[in-house]
Amino acid sequence: MKIQKQIYYFVLISFSILIANFTWPLINLSTNNKDIIGIYSQNNYSSFNDILRYLCFILIPVIIYFFTKLFFEKQTFNSFLSNFKIKRINYNQDITINIFLLILVIFLIFEFLSLNFPSSKIDIFHDGQRLSSAFKSKIDGSLWSGSYVSVGIIYETLGTKFAWKLFQSESIGSMKVLDMLYILITKILIVFLAFEITKYIKLSNLYKILYFLLTSFFLLTTLDYNLNSVDVISFREIPIILSLILFIKTYDSESILNYFLIAFLSVLTFFWSIDRALVLILFILFIIFLQIYNNKYKQFFVLFLSILSVWILFFLFFTYEFNFFLSNTLSIINEHSYVNGIIHPLPFTDEKNSARATKNLLAIIFAIIISLSLFFKNNDKYPHKIKIIFFSISIFCFLSYIYALGRSDGPHIKQAFGFPALFFIFYFVFNFIFFISNSNYNSFKDKKILILILPTLIFSIYFMNIDFKNINTFKVRFNKYILLDDSKFLSDDDNLFIKTVSKVVEKEKCIQLFTNDAALLYLLKKPSCTKYYFVYSIGSISNQKTMINEMKNTNLVISNGITDNWDVPINAKYPLVHEYIDRTYQDYKKIGQRLLKIKKN
Repeated sequence: MKIQKQIYYFVLISFSILIANFTWPLINLSTNNKDIIGIYSQNNYSSFNDILRYLCFILIPVIIYFFTKLFFEKQTFNSFLSNFKIKRINYNQDITINIFLLILVIFLIFEFLSLNFPSSKIDIFHDGQRLSSAFKSKIDGSLWSGSYVSVGIIYETLGTKFAWKLFQSESIGSMKVLDMLYILITKILIVFLAFEITKYIKLSNLYKILYFLLTSFFLLTTLDYNLNSVDVISFREIPIILSLILFIKTYDSESILNYFLIAFLSVLTFFWSIDRALVLILFILFIIFLQIYNNKYKQFFVLFLSILSVWILFFLFFTYEFNFFLSNTLSIINEHSYVNGIIHPLPFTDEKNSARATKNLLAIIFAIIISLSLFFKNNDKYPHKIKIIFFSISIFCFLSYIYALGRSDGPHIKQAFGFPALFFIFYFVFNFIFFISNSNYNSFKDKKILILILPTLIFSIYFMNIDFKNINTFKVRFNKYILLDDSKFLSDDDNLFIKTVSKVVEKEKCIQLFTNDAALLYLLKKPSCTKYYFVYSIGSISNQKTMINEMKNTNLVISNGITDNWDVPINAKYPLVHEYIDRTYQDYKKIGQRLLKIKKN
């Protein structure tokens, strides 16, 4: 009977996914944003299409499953909601697992100290986004007033600027070391996340240790120190992972400190990465629901007042920059999809990136369905808090796909798989451990489980590629790396361009890019004449007019970069700026593909 019911649900979910897929092309709204030229406008495509298509594709199977489950399990909606009643949980945990946590963290640090610093060429587009903004801020102290920020002020400006100050070296090498530190922090955080979840599984301590080690091992395989690759779990998820850890710690705790920290993160994340901030704000709504549903009004007011207080402190501390921050952030939220959007591929087709997107969408559906199904289980296999944790991670699975809806290319779709990967690692490893803990096989009983624990620990450490010789020479290698001349990170063509143009712009106070090769400003040691240093994200007619107005005292413009035709050609994308430059400047010198233009007399 149980198998028949499972078959029924599988058929039901499969059929509902087919229905959801059928609705995808039926949602086809026309754009009302005609002044931003991009792939969306060229196809008369509204940015709401991808959002509505995504919501329908995910929610149709989930809602059908949910209400069918309610009917078969003979539960009411109120009985389902009762699962969100906070229950005080006392967990027993041997100190041994803390020792394993310490061992993993120590070896993660050893792994970092063992690394050979990357000598690969910079990405003149993405790396330049962070180098040139930081350089301008270092010169004039400006933040949003000096640079139009498309990701977040910490990611684009303050992080690199802080690294230069901390390492006392204004170099590309310092920025790359910062990225490696971000990855180390991410690795440590996901190990701590595994540790927090392990506390609440109902297994003996030896099985808990095995669960912790296995989940940590699989999680650590989702990211590495290759700065030229796209990781499944990106270091940009640092505030999201940290907020999840804090939520787990606060769920059944009366402490208000963690609520303040969550509030602080909700504000700080707007400076780190705007899209991550939106995800975190939506998750906080779930936390508020839990607080109100459980009559925890004290915690609710602490969270609300903490968020309000942090915003007020930010306003007082950044009085001059605050209005620039607001206008910049709202502009990015309203315009980003139209500026850089790529239409999401239709699932189950041979369109580019469709297979990867389909995998992600199905993973999100099944993560939500699995997390919901746990609430209908009355056995002791899944403790109450484990159910809430899995449900919380499934919320992040659902929300984090926002990363792929505004820019549906391969790398962004891959990054959107981070939380589904987290969910299934925690879920399937838990079921594996639970299975062997209840197995009749003697080798999996009591202390004999050590035959799995020790190899898992050794295997995890082995894959960290720890080199004690490198650890001993880390300080020497680090100092040498951050002092490397920037030319070591450039191609021959870029080195020739910088060497040639540096002499021409030597007496200029600033230069203006009309190319996506954003790193040129930093490499030429000249700030942008306008806040639009990252030309790729200029966007609207209003922003183009602002840029033209700020170019009044600009003598030199660099155009025809190597990254200008990645999607819509830059001249077609920003016609007002193109027409102004064509009218006001004349060709001065061509170096390789790039063109230096000088203001007409």
